[in-house]
Amino acid sequence: MFKILEIIKMEIRLQYYNKNIFILMASILILASINLYPNVNLIRQYDIMFQNQVHNLSGDGINPMDFINKEAKVTEITRENGWVVSEIDNPVRYSYDMLMRSIKVVAPEYFAQFSLEIITYILGPVFFGIFGAWMTQYDYREKTVKIRAVEHDWKLVVLSKQLTIVMFVALTILLVFSVFRLCGPIIHDFAMKNVSGEIDFNLIDQIPVKTGIIQKILISICLCSLFGLIGSFLAILFRSTVYATVMLVVYNFFVPNLGAYDIKNVFLVIGHHTFDFYGNFRPIIPHDLMLGVANSYVIALLLLVVGGSVVLSEMRSKYV
Repeated sequence: MFKILEIIKMEIRLQYYNKNIFILMASILILASINLYPNVNLIRQYDIMFQNQVHNLSGDGINPMDFINKEAKVTEITRENGWVVSEIDNPVRYSYDMLMRSIKVVAPEYFAQFSLEIITYILGPVFFGIFGAWMTQYDYREKTVKIRAVEHDWKLVVLSKQLTIVMFVALTILLVFSVFRLCGPIIHDFAMKNVSGEIDFNLIDQIPVKTGIIQKILISICLCSLFGLIGSFLAILFRSTVYATVMLVVYNFFVPNLGAYDIKNVFLVIGHHTFDFYGNFRPIIPHDLMLGVANSYVIALLLLVVGGSVVLSEMRSKYV
């Protein structure tokens, strides 16, 4: 145990001196922040749509509140050509709901939660996966692998690297979450300048939130850590950061959802039970899979990746 802690401290020092962890944090923070504009623009679009509908009703002598106070029912109909069309029985209330949800995304108490969705499903799988691969192969690139293999059991070095990857993933997510939480009031005030006319915001508190913030943070750390460990495993398997990086990029950006037990589909199942996706990022509906099965899948994959990395490192330790 003490040896692992000693190696972890060394890994932390190495990452501090080579500055790569800071590059990782800055990159994710900047890219997550860039996604602010589409959400602000979404508020503007829904506001224009809603105000036009209210204006048309008022012009016809109809009280808009008669429609706003009624629930909107959305029915999906599949046409003969295979296209799925949504029919809305109350467009005014639907536009109102969409406006309220887009405003809720930039609400100070909710804004930081939106950053977790972006990190977990857009940035994390690639960035943390590449970081895991890079960190695992660091000693091979810097020609320090034989020295460290003499000083410590190589299995412990690999295991310590993986624990350090999880620590840095958690630290990065908590950092970005904290920055978004601090900037939330400023972003909210800026976004609300795009809302015109008088709107009753009484119903905004009735918009459901699936889970608490602690659960969202833990799920985000867990899923992103898994991709970091997958990147580490691929780097060990192929002894190459390049191969691992290419596989991660191709899989995340170019490979479609392959079915219920595809890793991306499992992540989406968990995500649709955890996150609200009220912003501009709205992932596809996943293939049917029970939440308990998805959670078990993630745990099994986590054990497989960590165990596989340790076994491979043991098999190859004589050759390092």
